[in-house]
Amino acid sequence: MNRLTIKKAVIDNQELIAIKRYFTNLSSEANMHFQSVFIDFEGYDDVLEQVYEVKEIRTWVSSLFDAFPYLLYFITPLYNNDLLLIACLCDTETFIDAEHLKTNQEYDQQHIDIFLTAPHMALDLKMKRSNYEHINMALQRFQYLSKDRHATPIIMNRLESNISII
Repeated sequence: MNRLTIKKAVIDNQELIAIKRYFTNLSSEANMHFQSVFIDFEGYDDVLEQVYEVKEIRTWVSSLFDAFPYLLYFITPLYNNDLLLIACLCDTETFIDAEHLKTNQEYDQQHIDIFLTAPHMALDLKMKRSNYEHINMALQRFQYLSKDRHATPIIMNRLESNISII
């Protein structure tokens, strides 16, 4: 697993040069890196919003998908990291599941990291059809170039089961 930590300064400056270079390099050996990248954001601990609610992060992620519309090929579904990034492209509503809500102490006792798994939250993700089709087509083209025939159905099935297309 490759963990990419994106610093707040990168988001504030909407900097993409280093990350473009990173994903360009991965693209040359794509088969070795299917769903192997975990992206997190550093410097937002004091912000009340979820990552996908921060305007600057949403803009940065959107720019990243503009540069690499097949980005989901590389992003891991572990801890819903892929859906976190997709939420930045969607109209997103967060719902608190009171039935599964616990105290911080209860989460600690059960060794649950609420910041990674958020078991008490559910998202309603609504993606524009044009964005969905753009990602799908990009993944299909990338699948052809990378000769990985299984990737696109896996990714698109996960996407379809977690979003509404509007």
